[in-house]
Amino acid sequence: MKRALGYGLLAFAAISVAYAVFEKGAPAPRTAVPPVIQETTRPVVIARYCHGNARCSNCIKIENYSREAVETGLRKELDSGRLRFETVNVDESANRHFIKDYGLYTKSLVLVRESGGKEVRHKVLTDVWDHLDDKDAFIAYVRKETEEFLK
Repeated sequence: MKRALGYGLLAFAAISVAYAVFEKGAPAPRTAVPPVIQETTRPVVIARYCHGNARCSNCIKIENYSREAVETGLRKELDSGRLRFETVNVDESANRHFIKDYGLYTKSLVLVRESGGKEVRHKVLTDVWDHLDDKDAFIAYVRKETEEFLK
């Protein structure tokens, strides 16, 4: 019985080693899908609205006005892919770094320039809070700042 158990353990060890060698030495399976080629490294600007779980009416207004300013006044840049609008919940663990990265203390619209897939600069548009009672002034401010940031 001891001898059979010993042979069984030895066989198990040999199979385990053979399996490990085979797995590391086996070539990767080929697929019919070609690899993704990185798009050009032209700079991209992201208008990123950062919010948390708790959202008051003013916070929602900032998001809506910001989206409208970008989507109606900068359509050419959006369509070309040079500009994107996105919302980010900074209370989610994967996004908490934005608080420190941008020095945020409240809900904010941040313009971010990326080049080569890396963030190279940003600007927090703090004056959005000053224009909440004047939609036209708010939209003009966001458009002007975004146009300047795109240069």
